[in-house]
Amino acid sequence: MEFCTAIIGLGLMGASLAKGLKGFKDGRIVGSDNNPAARGYMESLGIECFETAGDAVREADLVVLCVYPRLAAAMLKKLDFPEKAVITDVCGVKLMLHRAAKERDLRYVGGHPMAGREKWGHKSSTARIFKDANFIITPESASREDTALVVEMARYLGCNPVFTTASRHDSMIAYTSQLAHVLASAIVRQPDFLETVGFEGGSFRDLMRVATLNDAMWPELFIENSSNLLRRLDSLIDDLSAFRTMLERGDAKNLSRVMRESTELKKQYLDRGGRGK
Repeated sequence: MEFCTAIIGLGLMGASLAKGLKGFKDGRIVGSDNNPAARGYMESLGIECFETAGDAVREADLVVLCVYPRLAAAMLKKLDFPEKAVITDVCGVKLMLHRAAKERDLRYVGGHPMAGREKWGHKSSTARIFKDANFIITPESASREDTALVVEMARYLGCNPVFTTASRHDSMIAYTSQLAHVLASAIVRQPDFLETVGFEGGSFRDLMRVATLNDAMWPELFIENSSNLLRRLDSLIDDLSAFRTMLERGDAKNLSRVMRESTELKKQYLDRGGRGK
């Protein structure tokens, strides 16, 4: 039978995946979304769509959950997946989804493409967001065969597969993604933000790039990963407080030391293959 990929949720990530996976395994792609506009848009691109996720996954060999984390967990607990289906997702938290899948012994392989845009919704979708992006994969107890299928999908999209555990994923994402969004939100909420036009440079624009936030999705991500995010926030607050103390005291010696240490840490990061300017 023809290979079938079912994409559940046709917002930015789901619609972008549908575009990027055209031709994957010479099979067909089907989608599901409760938004008629999203279904109509994808159908105009030749992708068969269903209103319900249950109808979309009925013949699926691969299911990609592109919905918010709590809904993804609910689907893993209740949706009637075919026995043959390998299930993955694009959610920014992993432990809660692995626990949900384990309750039913599903063929689940956690996935999280480190890709996105400052806009969301199907109209902003593009397969280009995946090119050269890291695609984090958390196999946990998944078989090699099932993991290999998710790896194949990631590479087809143009991504770089990165393997880790669900626990480490959630800890690191609290630092590399969630903390950055919290910081950007705090920066644009400063009193003079709207007066900065004409004064901003590249560093300021880089800092505020991720301040455009989906106010439905990000609170879920923050709360579901709150233990990790709180730990990262506490560490950041401690560093900021120490910096403030040095500044208040006019402690140029220790400020210089901190700058040298930061520069050296950035160099070590780049030497390890990290991406940065």
